[in-house]
Amino acid sequence: MTVESFSQYQQWIAQLLKDLSPINAFRFAVWCVLRFPIEFGENVYDGLTDEEKANFLYICNELASHAAKHKILLADDAGQMIKILEDFGPHDEVEAIEVLPESNEMQSAVWNTLRYCQTNDLTCVCNVSESLINLFDYYVETKDKPYLVENMFTSPSLKRELERQEEYVASLSNAVA
Repeated sequence: MTVESFSQYQQWIAQLLKDLSPINAFRFAVWCVLRFPIEFGENVYDGLTDEEKANFLYICNELASHAAKHKILLADDAGQMIKILEDFGPHDEVEAIEVLPESNEMQSAVWNTLRYCQTNDLTCVCNVSESLINLFDYYVETKDKPYLVENMFTSPSLKRELERQEEYVASLSNAVA
């Protein structure tokens, strides 16, 4: 399937993930989460206090540790981590608006990963991918034609991101869960 528009992407990601085992869907979500700081640097921690950043890194490390062991985080543990996550960031509306999108999208991706641990709802994993896509999209610069959601995946960086996600899912599909 050729993906050019956001609606096509939503169909594509749902189709791509639909046959994954629960553990491999979790591993895909964690793989996406762990790529945020690699792709977007320290901006993913914008708006967090030092204590919040330490707690956030703890949550990410727990997710990574469980994924490496091929174990989904227990629903109760995920719920406790969601409670911690929901207290992050500025609570003043004006300050919250000023938080960089990298931070908001990574927190959303982590929240959706934790929510998947509670529900096994594949929509949560699709949302993790979408958070990563949103940031790549945020940095797209169009030079030759007007930017529209209908043609967002004509960008080389977004095309490459779709390829990366597809390659990773294929590696999971070929691996023993």
